[in-house]
Formats: sequence, C-alpha cells, structure tokens
Amino acid sequence: RAREIPLDDETMATIAELREKAGERRPLAGHTPELTAKLAEHFSREHVFVTKANTTWRHNLLVRFYAICKRAGIEGAQRGGSVDLHSLRVTFTTLAIDHGASPKAVQAILGHSTLGMTMGVYAKATERAKRDAIGALPFAKVSAPEGVIPVRNAHRMSTSNSEAAEVQAAEAIA
Repeated sequence: RAREIPLDDETMATIAELREKAGERRPLAGHTPELTAKLAEHFSREHVFVTKANTTWRHNLLVRFYAICKRAGIEGAQRGGSVDLHSLRVTFTTLAIDHGASPKAVQAILGHSTLGMTMGVYAKATERAKRDAIGALPFAKVSAPEGVIPVRNAHRMSTSNSEAAEVQAAEAIA
C-alpha cells in the first residue's frame, strides 16, 4: 500500500532532478525519438523505483538489497536470514527514537495504527538509551568508578563462584 513519507528539501530536490533527467530521454537503441516518447508515456510517474517493465521493485529490490548488504559485509542478509528489508524499518524506528524523534511522528511515518506497535515491536533499547535512562536519575552513575572495569554480557560467561561474585559486584557499582 502506498504511504506518504516526509522527506527533507535536499532529498526532494534530488528526486526532482532525477525525474527531470528521466524526462530528457534519449532514443532507446534501435528506436526513434517518437517511439521512445510513446513508450515513456506508459511508465509510472507515481513510483520512484520501477523496473524496465514499469513494475515496482519488489523481488528486484530484495535481490539488490541482499547484494548491497553482502558488499557491506553484513551477515544474515539472505533469504530466510536475520536481515531483510523489514530490518530497515526496525533500524529507522530505533535510531529515530534514540535520537529524540517524537514516537507519535515515527508511528505516523510507519503507518501504524497504535503507538504500542511502534514502540513494542519496532523500537529496540540501545545501549546508549539504557545508559541515558540510568543517567536520568540524579543519583545514578552511568560510567564505572575509577579502577572498576565494566563487564558486558556477564550472563553469558562461564565463571567460577568467586569470579561471578566479582562480576555482580562490578555491575552493582556500575
């Protein structure tokens, strides 16, 4: 389904420029300018990304997305993997909320009917957000005191009883 997404002026100018250039078509190989113009009339002006057959990118987009992820070294970006196009919505939501965007605005952009869907399914708690939440308390220290090394993922480590006690003590201080 179609959605309107607010874009900044620079992005809109880039899209307008691309559309303008698309209007300055050169004749296709083996076609006259008239035939090229006639073929161009059949292409959608409503969609930004279309195939040569004037269909919206669906499968094509997914194939290209996986190829870009592979070039970027992103693991899990394949059919049935943990990274897909939907991940972009989750990433957008998490980063927008984490950087101070209005949850209601993000909800509207995503087209969700409830804020619960946006915040409960799409917004993830980042390490930064967790530190900021702790730091919001006037008596809380976000960073470890001098001489204490913070331990991450202590629940995943295999430790002896004395090491576990040290981990718990370090976490309690942090």
